Amino acid sequence: DSITTTMGSESSDLTATVLASALMAEEVAIWKTLPGIYTADPELVKAPKLLRSLSFGEAEEMGRRGARILFPEFAHPLIQANSNTLVRIATPFARTTGHTTISRESAMPNRRKSRNGLAIAIEEHLVSVVGASSAMQASACHSFSKQSIVLQWTSQGETHFIIRKDDRRTFLADLDCAGYSSKESSQLSAISIILRDTDSATEALATIAKSLRSFQIHAILQAGRSVIALIDDAQGISALRKLHHDLFET
Repeated sequence: DSITTTMGSESSDLTATVLASALMAEEVAIWKTLPGIYTADPELVKAPKLLRSLSFGEAEEMGRRGARILFPEFAHPLIQANSNTLVRIATPFARTTGHTTISRESAMPNRRKSRNGLAIAIEEHLVSVVGASSAMQASACHSFSKQSIVLQWTSQGETHFIIRKDDRRTFLADLDCAGYSSKESSQLSAISIILRDTDSATEALATIAKSLRSFQIHAILQAGRSVIALIDDAQGISALRKLHHDLFET
């Protein structure tokens, strides 16, 4: 559309895979401050485990659920091209042979044996908005942006939206324009267990409920390849640490 824009934090990941796809590269190395991708953010938990291999789908799911090391749609160019390019996440700042490789299919023997999930991620400072509408208004206003929505589900005639705090004002205006009446709740954190496959979702739901039973849980639901718990924002980091300890440190 001839509009200059920026793509946001970590979008150089996408630039690298766009070039790799265009050049039909065998491998692309993306340099980070960490030697790879871990079971949780090393800045937030004490003993994260390095993930040796991931599929494109698993890595993108981690990015969508709050893993700050990856741009959420970084693998799209390679997926769309059905590429065999290998993506290597590594660092020039540490003396280590460890790294994470990302490809169309991750190497099964290198995966962690736990069936409860591959990794966990957190997205903080979210707002819950409940909207109700008997019929969508036919109006000239634009529809609300799906990019603002972290989670969405419908229950008893109401639509529940989990959005980022920074998008709140614009999103509420769009809801009003689209014919919704809405109400807000307190700020939340979304803690996600990223699944290897959706067959393990039931076990992951039970794991979250048991591990976080001492926290204020607003909802637990499955979305895509993740099982997500919505926690009071003030308890988010503590809940992440407790869940990671129970899944990966014991």
